[in-house]
Amino acid sequence: MQPYYQPPQAQNGAPYYTYYNPGFDPQFWQLQQQRRAAARQITREANWLGAGMLLSLGAGLLVNFLFPLLVQWLLPGMDRASIQYEALEYAVYSPASILLVFWIACRATRLKLSQVVAFGRHNAGIGLACVLFGFAWIALGNFTATVIGELFPTVYENVEQVSGADAATWQELGLQILYVAAIPALVEEFAFRGVVLGVLRRYGDGFAIVASSLLFGLVHGNFIQIPFAFFTAVALGYAVVRTGSLVPAIVLHFLNNAASCVISFIEPRLTDEQDLLFSLLLYAGWLVLGLAGYLILRLAGHKRLTAYCRPYEGCLTPGGRTGAFYRSPTIIVSMVLYVGTALTLSF
Repeated sequence: MQPYYQPPQAQNGAPYYTYYNPGFDPQFWQLQQQRRAAARQITREANWLGAGMLLSLGAGLLVNFLFPLLVQWLLPGMDRASIQYEALEYAVYSPASILLVFWIACRATRLKLSQVVAFGRHNAGIGLACVLFGFAWIALGNFTATVIGELFPTVYENVEQVSGADAATWQELGLQILYVAAIPALVEEFAFRGVVLGVLRRYGDGFAIVASSLLFGLVHGNFIQIPFAFFTAVALGYAVVRTGSLVPAIVLHFLNNAASCVISFIEPRLTDEQDLLFSLLLYAGWLVLGLAGYLILRLAGHKRLTAYCRPYEGCLTPGGRTGAFYRSPTIIVSMVLYVGTALTLSF
């Protein structure tokens, strides 16, 4: 409907012209303004999280370049292919390229760590059920990674070539569990289920779990681990949302990585038939544990599991929140760089 012209009216001695549109809805205009403001806020916070992703990538490359030089200077006789060398590298890499970087990103969003990193009191039984339920998602992630490895054997071979050293003794296995399971469980949970998930939860728990899981998958840098890390991260994020604490997620993360170390230690000692049977038993065990966790969670609350996810209370649609997050320049650049890295390592 076209606005119509009204004659001049005097205001402080100066005439001005007004237009009136009978179809204009001030409430709709106000809602649009609120949506634009909410979208800008999501994009602004996504920019800081994306900057954290970029800084993490840059810091990781810097550590990978400087660490061999430092070891050569301080410990010239250390074998770079040894478990001991890898342990020292992890001890430097994780705090420098993940812990410190995402702490800075959290501070940049002007949110206190206590507001986003959850360590609330929770029911131990529910926490254990979340850990058990997570094994079903671990099975799904492992199945997806296995399918990709079978369809693209070159990807699997290239990833294996750049993977770390294998433990040869039980002592080396214990050391490997320390730096492959314990350190990442603490550092990565702080960064992704603490900072990233915590910052995004105000836009709905479901949105926060999926967005943080996608970023967590990408930082693993190859197409074997990316889908596995994504599905596992969904379970880790749900555990934090359901319990209000990082503790169940840290425990599940530790158990998953420790199991990976033990499996890598055992499998070379098995025949092909034993390896197949071992894999089938693993999948069956993961699924049984996951089913047990699911049943405990359902019986404890008598609700569907997603009912415990806090809904978004703002004015944006799911598509509006997703678009506002992924149009962030730093998120776009970081995703392109991480996908490019994955392509380089996988093919």
